[in-house]
Amino acid sequence: MTDKPSLSGNFIESSGSGLFIYTLKTAVDYGFIDKSYLSVAQKAWTGFKNKLTLDSQGLPVINGFVGAMSVGVLADYLAAPLVSCPASTAPHGYCAALFAASAMELQTVPKYRITINAVGQGSVSNPTGEMFQDSGSTVTLTAEPASGYHCQWSGDASGSALTAVVTMNAEKNITATFTQGSSIINASKFKADAKNFFTFSPRLGSVSFTLTSAQKVSVSVCNCNGCKVKDFENEVFQAGNHTVDLKLNKMPAGTYFIKVVHEESMSSTIMTLLE
Repeated sequence: MTDKPSLSGNFIESSGSGLFIYTLKTAVDYGFIDKSYLSVAQKAWTGFKNKLTLDSQGLPVINGFVGAMSVGVLADYLAAPLVSCPASTAPHGYCAALFAASAMELQTVPKYRITINAVGQGSVSNPTGEMFQDSGSTVTLTAEPASGYHCQWSGDASGSALTAVVTMNAEKNITATFTQGSSIINASKFKADAKNFFTFSPRLGSVSFTLTSAQKVSVSVCNCNGCKVKDFENEVFQAGNHTVDLKLNKMPAGTYFIKVVHEESMSSTIMTLLE
């Protein structure tokens, strides 16, 4: 009786000990309890193996357990005789030994807990909440912001782009925070790009955008081979409306791509300059 260690007539029972060993070791592997309990499980396993012998055919015998699973009176339990398996008619003694051995002898891969949270208007490809992953494995998380929002990772995925790859070498806590990003200036003379990221006026030779917070924006022009022709802006813009003059009158005729990079995403539009 584990809660009465000094009780007269109490004894160490092998099958119950085996189940405690299994529970402690499994709880440590999954991170439910502190790793300091591993030494307790190892000490118990060493003692448990002293209860195991071999019969004349070399088969295992589990000694020192009680075949009294349905006894509900303390005095009757203490009076129950210790038996061994397979000599007794209570073969369930094997179960505890198998459970304990499966936890202590098999080479198991430690598992770590990963906690994923999503805050704001957006979602994460993997389910949010807690889950356990094998040590050394990788977890790929893809942020999916709602229209007009962008994502910023914090915790163990800080600094990642929309897709974060996390290596499970310890417990991980990750939060994806979705906040409102850019919006488009609704002016008829401007043409919006396919992703509704910025507006482009071929007549004025300019790119316009509206920011709801201070963010870094770069604007450049590339030729049809993908080579950058010129950088126009690459700096932090404050919240508000902005227009970048592309000074197209200084560029030779041809077909170009205007590329705008913002919050680690890229949008582009095509333009043709005539003589």
